[in-house]
Amino acid sequence: MSGNTASTQKITSLLLPRHDIEWKNVNGFLSPWARPVLIENKMTRELRRDLQEQEQSDRDYLTEMVEEQLAALPSIDKRFWLAEFRFMAKILRLEQLCVYMPAFVQLAMMMPRSLIYCRREAVRLYLDSKLDVIGPFSQRQQRKFIRSSVLVYPSHLLFSMSELFVGLLMRSMDQSAQANRRRVLMSVRSLQLMSREEISIRFKKEEEYLNELEFLKCQCEHYKIRVPEIYAISVEELNDFWETLN
Repeated sequence: MSGNTASTQKITSLLLPRHDIEWKNVNGFLSPWARPVLIENKMTRELRRDLQEQEQSDRDYLTEMVEEQLAALPSIDKRFWLAEFRFMAKILRLEQLCVYMPAFVQLAMMMPRSLIYCRREAVRLYLDSKLDVIGPFSQRQQRKFIRSSVLVYPSHLLFSMSELFVGLLMRSMDQSAQANRRRVLMSVRSLQLMSREEISIRFKKEEEYLNELEFLKCQCEHYKIRVPEIYAISVEELNDFWETLN
């Protein structure tokens, strides 16, 4: 057995799901921004692309369902909302999209397009007042957040969620391989030290927990992370890392 294969198997064993977790199974889903940090790299993009290709037929079916339910809208409104649904489909997993679809249809039937534009502009101005970092990564994330936030969060939460997004973006601004490798190490170690109750609070649903385990396993393989590196991280070092990011 090669060293790389053995190391991969050990990482996989380390990231096996915990049993006997009492899941809350609350309504809704974790938004793409409900993370401690963002990790954008080649592996992340490949995982996202491969997953969407595997789910494409189901995604197409959901889009057809939305189109049917929006049939009574004027054509200009229908085109607008279908474009918004396809956008959301790019940033949500299939199970999230299934949960989100009924709320999206209700939103499309009730909310004027002009209000969507107004809320986008309000979020954009808020972010402009809080962020002065300009770069491709920051701009991409801000565009995605501005467009998605007004479709996911109610109006009374828009600015509080925007404030949380500012913190997330600032923590994630350095997307170098070294910084992302460190984030993966700390994320795995944090997850390893969580209690079952903490896991159920963090992820809400089992699917989201399993998705995170798979994501971190692939990132560990990408960065050739070994189990001893993870165990070498002390609780104090872990706390210092997250406090520094905050």
